[in-house]
Amino acid sequence: MPSNKITYTSELMVNFRKSTIVAPQQKFQALQTPDGYALLFSIGTDNVFYVTQQSPGLPTGWQQVNLSSRLSALHGDPPVAAKTFAVSQNLVSKKFSLALAVTVDGKDFLYLSLGNLNAADNVSPLQVSWSAAPYDDPDHPGLSPIIEHLYIAQGKKEEFIVVDIS
Repeated sequence: MPSNKITYTSELMVNFRKSTIVAPQQKFQALQTPDGYALLFSIGTDNVFYVTQQSPGLPTGWQQVNLSSRLSALHGDPPVAAKTFAVSQNLVSKKFSLALAVTVDGKDFLYLSLGNLNAADNVSPLQVSWSAAPYDDPDHPGLSPIIEHLYIAQGKKEEFIVVDIS
């Protein structure tokens, strides 16, 4: 007679528990690592750009990393407010790119972090390197546009970054 009992082993199941309430976010986008773990990018209500990553080696299974506050040092340490961002993942190369618009002292700045490896070891916090992408319209030198939206599109061999300004 067949048994109605289902047995699970701990090797087949990975549980992640919510230990704190996640605050509402202004915007978020999700990616997945090659191992199937989640990377949740967001701008919090505190105007900080975060990644909340699924991390199987931690007690809760999740960790949140501030990705934008260190940009303050590039501007003489005033507060930096994340305004908008875009995330794109290349499924062939297993790399992802980020575009981040921040406001510092009333001016918008664009930062890019391209070709980040989707690491299999998500126990350590995700680290990204930012490069400034200054506004370089030769017909309007010194102009500081307002960044409205960011988009990243992946092609087969390149990616296209679109910045919507006003």
